[in-house]
Amino acid sequence: ERLPALERVEIHPKFGKAHNELTAYRYQAVLRFAGSEEATPTVPPAGTVESTMENTMENTMENTVEIDGRDEAVDLAFIGRQLARNPDLVIATDLANVRVASGVGAVALLSRSDDEVATVDDLRGRLLASPSTAIDPADLAALAAERGYELELGWAAPGADGRFDAVLRPASRAGGPRLASWLREPRPATGNPELARYCSRPLQGRFLRGAVPALRAYLGTELPDYMVPSLFVLMEELPLNEVGKIDRRALPDPQGSYDPQGADYVAPRSEIEVQLATIWREVLGLDKVGLHDDFFALGGHSLLATRVVSRLRGQFEVELPLRVLFEARDLAGLASYLEALLWAREIPAAAEADAAAAVGETTSESEAVEEWEI
Repeated sequence: ERLPALERVEIHPKFGKAHNELTAYRYQAVLRFAGSEEATPTVPPAGTVESTMENTMENTMENTVEIDGRDEAVDLAFIGRQLARNPDLVIATDLANVRVASGVGAVALLSRSDDEVATVDDLRGRLLASPSTAIDPADLAALAAERGYELELGWAAPGADGRFDAVLRPASRAGGPRLASWLREPRPATGNPELARYCSRPLQGRFLRGAVPALRAYLGTELPDYMVPSLFVLMEELPLNEVGKIDRRALPDPQGSYDPQGADYVAPRSEIEVQLATIWREVLGLDKVGLHDDFFALGGHSLLATRVVSRLRGQFEVELPLRVLFEARDLAGLASYLEALLWAREIPAAAEADAAAAVGETTSESEAVEEWEI
C-alpha cells in the first residue's frame, strides 16, 4: 500500500561455507518493482501442497517435486535421492538450518522447566548427543552443482528455528523464469508497523560520530568557551510525560555517557599506539582517536572490528584473535596486548640469534686452536 509499484519482496540467506554471524543471522533482501519481473512461473508457490516424501508430483511443469523440510526424514541425502530422479523442479520448504541448529537447540533445552542444565559443558554435551537432520546451505549448493542443478535459497518464514526454503532446477533449463520466482514470499506483518523497524541505517553511525564534533564546533562560534557543554548525550528521542513535556526524571545519567572528543582526550604516545589510532580513524571515519577511547562507543561494531583485526594482521604480521578487540575495547588495552604479542614473537628470534652467535664463536676458537697447533 505504501509502495504501489513494489510487486515482490524476496529474502535470501547468504551463501558461504563459514558458520558465523554473517551467514547465520544476516540475509539479503531484494525488492522487485513493476516492470522488473521476467517471465512469470506457472508453478504455484511452495507450501501449497502437503509433503510428498519420495513421491513425484505432476504439476503445470512436468516432474515437479515438493518437499516439506519439517518431516524428520528430510536431510541432505533425501534431497540427493530426489535429484537422482532428474526432476524438472524441486521446491523444498522449511529446511532445518545447521548454521543455527546449536543455538536453537540450546534455547529449547534452557527453556524446558523439567530438564535443568547444570553447566555449559552439560549443555554442549546434550547438544552434541542430539540427533540432527539440519542442512548446511553450503552443502546443498555443492550437491546442486554436483548434480547439474542451479539453486536459490529463500527465507520467507524462518520462525524461531531459522528454517529456510530452496528451489532447484536443472542448469540446462536456465533462461526461463527466475528461479527465485518459485520461492515463497515473506508473510506480511500484521498491523501497521514502522518500516524503520525492519531496516538498518548504515549511515547512522557515521552521522552520530560526526554530530558531536560538529555541534561543539558550532557552539564554539556562538558561545563563550565556558558555556560550551563538556559532555553531549545522543538519544533517539526525548522522553515525554503524560502532558507532553520532557520527562527529566527519565533522561539518562550524563555521567554514564561517553564523549570521545571531550576534555578527557589523551593522545596516543608510542609508535604502536599511533599506528592503532590511525587504523581506527580510517575504519571509523573519525578525525582523531584517543588513548582511552572505546572502539564500540566510537560507533564500532562486529563488521568494523573484523576490518580492524584484518588490517592489524597484515600490518604487524601477527595472528590476532577477533575476541581481543571485544575484550580490550579501548586503544590502550589493545596496544598493550599487541606489544606483548610482538615481544613474545621476538624471544624465539633472539634466542636463535644468540645460539647462532655462540656457534660462530666456538667455530672461531676451534679454527684458532688448529692454526696454533700447526
